[in-house]
Amino acid sequence: MSGRPVYTDKDKARAFALLETNGGNVKRTARDLGMPISTLRRWRDEWDKDRMVPAAEDIVLAANDFLEDAERVRDLSLTVIRARARWHRWPPSSESSRTRSTAHEVLQTE
Repeated sequence: MSGRPVYTDKDKARAFALLETNGGNVKRTARDLGMPISTLRRWRDEWDKDRMVPAAEDIVLAANDFLEDAERVRDLSLTVIRARARWHRWPPSSESSRTRSTAHEVLQTE
């Protein structure tokens, strides 16, 4: 039997940090976190009403988790770009020079 999800203080801190990053956009933040909009809206209203936000330590941990996730996505993207470049003439001549320039910059940033 599946009940309501249980959220930790770390989950709330991550939601708070992402909500701030998304400029207060509740719908986008809820979608990004895979949580109900109503839950996030309720938390936001509580934070605004009580002028209380998650603990700084929890926000830092949530931010670090986010950065680790972003680095994994970047690494996977670079792996795909390199594989495509190795096995195909990439970028194809039909792609714009801007695309080629962007791909080159991405490969140079590692």
